[in-house]
Amino acid sequence: MSGIRRPVVVDASVAIKWVLTESDSDAARSLVKRRVEMAAPASLRVETANVLWRRVQRKELTLEQALLCWDALSRIPMDLHPIEGLVQRALEHAAASERTVYDCLYVALAERLGVCLVTADESFHKALLSTPGVPRVLLPGEAAELLAGDGPHDSHK
Repeated sequence: MSGIRRPVVVDASVAIKWVLTESDSDAARSLVKRRVEMAAPASLRVETANVLWRRVQRKELTLEQALLCWDALSRIPMDLHPIEGLVQRALEHAAASERTVYDCLYVALAERLGVCLVTADESFHKALLSTPGVPRVLLPGEAAELLAGDGPHDSHK
């Protein structure tokens, strides 16, 4: 048993590591490789597209590379939840943690589903660890360690 209840909520900082090589990309990719059931607010798609756009603007990616990354991201199975119904709680979490409402949509979803949040944003992780009343929050490496030895976990089991 891994100690991680399924699904896990992943934020855009984790999702972007599935297609771009950054620190902790291997740990983030282990969620996909292990077919862990994942969920996110639908806003994840816009956030990841914006990261790709910024990389194009900084000439770190060509537009063609960004579009290939986008295509790969859009093929990864994930349960996307509408943000309606999450915003009020996200605003409350944002006030408590001094983080953005965008970030706290993930917290609100993890809370609603009763599962943990996986983020690669270390400052967000740190802020949530010191904020009372938020769901369990893990960095990708921590999630990968908890998943080590587990078999695939998808929604059909």
